[in-house]
Amino acid sequence: MNRWQKGREGEERAGKFLSQGGYTILARNFRSRRGEIDIIAEKDDRIVFVEVKNWDYLDSGDLLYAIDRRKQQRILATSRYFLHAHPECQHKRYGFDVILVSPNTSRVVHYKDAFTS
Repeated sequence: MNRWQKGREGEERAGKFLSQGGYTILARNFRSRRGEIDIIAEKDDRIVFVEVKNWDYLDSGDLLYAIDRRKQQRILATSRYFLHAHPECQHKRYGFDVILVSPNTSRVVHYKDAFTS
């Protein structure tokens, strides 16, 4: 399995995980000129912009490695673009989550509000 396939598989698992948790998926692989957001979902009048990582091994230090400051800035810029393009979402609360999945296990780790704007 190549890197692209592995990433898509992780995004599929993360999407299912979110759906089973009561989230509605609004968009996948949303792109702007500044970057891409893997999943945009909504639950309880809150929009979440989700970065997904599909890694062979997961531990407690993975979050800092997964989403450095530069990646956060790209997600922030792209989320602003999404909100601008979807005025119906502008009045809702929003946050930035990270989901780590392991292809070797059924483990999914969901970090809610992993960083702030």
